[in-house]
Amino acid sequence: MDKKSDLRTIRTKESIKKALYKLAEDKSFDEISVTDITKKAMINRSTFYLHYRDKEDLLQSLCDETLHELKKYKSYLTKEAVFQCRRSGAPLPHLVPVLSYIEKNSDFFNTILKSSAKYSFFIDLSKEFIPRLKSLIPDFEPDETALIYGSGIMITSTGIYSANG
Repeated sequence: MDKKSDLRTIRTKESIKKALYKLAEDKSFDEISVTDITKKAMINRSTFYLHYRDKEDLLQSLCDETLHELKKYKSYLTKEAVFQCRRSGAPLPHLVPVLSYIEKNSDFFNTILKSSAKYSFFIDLSKEFIPRLKSLIPDFEPDETALIYGSGIMITSTGIYSANG
């Protein structure tokens, strides 16, 4: 059976992830040790190392997973959708699902924002979305350009707010 799809592997990784998130409620990522994670997850250190090289590898895996999920929202960023919002005055179509995703995954954002990896995560996220945004901008007025960039700032701010309560 494939290691990634083995039910025990899935459960173990989920337990490790939940342990990290729970620990991050009270400590910064730098203050959390692999021992803390394994104790909270009720697993052996050898089990942890079977899946991850270290706690940074765990965090990178969670960042990659989240980035992969957020990439799905790029499809909402189309010229047609933005023009329709322009006419109706409705929010940009990607905002509601992205904000819902951030709220649903606030444990991840709380953890990443308490780590030194937050900068690289948001840089990677920007690399995914900025080219799409730039492709929309040439056809827009300055106010609309500000609206597009403002929506990105709003998403980031919401993530920071949800992480800090």
